[in-house]
Amino acid sequence: MDEHAQNRLRLTLSKGVRPPFPYGRLMFRLDVPTLKNDIQCRTAVMGAMLGVDPAAQCNVNIDEKHVQVESRFPPSDFVEALEEVGYASFIAQV
Repeated sequence: MDEHAQNRLRLTLSKGVRPPFPYGRLMFRLDVPTLKNDIQCRTAVMGAMLGVDPAAQCNVNIDEKHVQVESRFPPSDFVEALEEVGYASFIAQV
């Protein structure tokens, strides 16, 4: 594990967040009812998602107000990250 990954894991554990899934990646959808059709909103959401897992695959669908995520981290970590930037969300599909 490189130094960057160790620091990220240390930070993750210090925040009380669970470490990544040991079994690989999980795909899930988060519904975000307050998504707006502007670049600021998309940038904030993507920043929150990649702040949890820089290797996550994310697709923000403004029209349908959801975010599709594929990551080794649990969906609850992403819900919390969205709440920290002002967007309420819930896990719609795993």
